[in-house]
Amino acid sequence: MLHALSAPRAEARSRNAITLEEIEHPLVRKALEIWHTARGKRAMPAKTDLGPRALLPLLKNIALLKVLGGGEEFVFRVVGDQIRLQQGADMQGKTMAEIDAMLPGHGSVLRRIYKNAVAARAPLAFRGWYLRPADQHPFCHEVVILPVADDDETVDHLFVVAA
Repeated sequence: MLHALSAPRAEARSRNAITLEEIEHPLVRKALEIWHTARGKRAMPAKTDLGPRALLPLLKNIALLKVLGGGEEFVFRVVGDQIRLQQGADMQGKTMAEIDAMLPGHGSVLRRIYKNAVAARAPLAFRGWYLRPADQHPFCHEVVILPVADDDETVDHLFVVAA
């Protein structure tokens, strides 16, 4: 069962944003359910609540980002195989600035989306056609960005689940 959350602020929405209730892909829905279960009555779960055991069926479709400077920068800590294929580039260990150096403008787009997720302090979901930055190959995807906070206040990591 999915728990209701307040709607993201207008600046957190984009033309590809969807409500959490609109998520269709079973893996993306499962990720949101796991996040809700892990948070319990808190605003957000802690990163340790979403360890590999809890996320086992989703690991190939997950990226874990560390939030730096209060959300001014992000670094990919873990990148699942499916995320790597979707992006068409190895982003593990890279900041958005380093991604911009590899794929001009892409890191800046990701940074803006991730900053919105940090500000919303709630899951954000997106669906739509996507041009892979590395080679402009088009494909449709669905994504949920799940914030976590060890202190239940300050978002310190983001789990991104894409299918």
